[in-house]
Amino acid sequence: MNTEYLLVITGVVVIFISLLFSAFLFFNSAKPEISNRLFALFLLLVALDVTGFFSNLIFEGSSNLNILRSNLIFLQLPTFYIYVLSVCYSDFEIKIKHFWHVLPFLLANLILIPNYYTADFLEKIIFLEFGSSQWELKIITAALHIQTFSYLTYILILLRKNKKLYLENFSDARVKSYKW
Repeated sequence: MNTEYLLVITGVVVIFISLLFSAFLFFNSAKPEISNRLFALFLLLVALDVTGFFSNLIFEGSSNLNILRSNLIFLQLPTFYIYVLSVCYSDFEIKIKHFWHVLPFLLANLILIPNYYTADFLEKIIFLEFGSSQWELKIITAALHIQTFSYLTYILILLRKNKKLYLENFSDARVKSYKW
């Protein structure tokens, strides 16, 4: 079996499972509603990102929607970070300050407006062919790496801090199951 077909099949399965679980979490009326909806949004963003395996079948090669879809990766880790916050703190509410996490996504798209989004078809193809030498894509790639490292560090610090607080406050036999 060709590797390309295997990637497409795996991508379709991942997308199907992510969308199914996302729909379940979104429409489930369980008590931590905000946590369920944030995790559903995260799974939806992952499903949209996985469509990149076969985006050439869905989108035209230099489509604005394809680039917008690829920039949605800037929303994945912020959504997961806010989800972890909502799970760690029972009184969590989404506030205006949490919308600052959308800023890298907006900036990445803002950078691409002059030389990609408003360009004609031929200029878009040239832009993508020489993408490794384009300053816009270099900045976006560096920002994505910095964002990934930062959010993963924030999440690990938050989980470690929350684990320590939990172990200090609760000390029965069931605590051993939380030493993950």
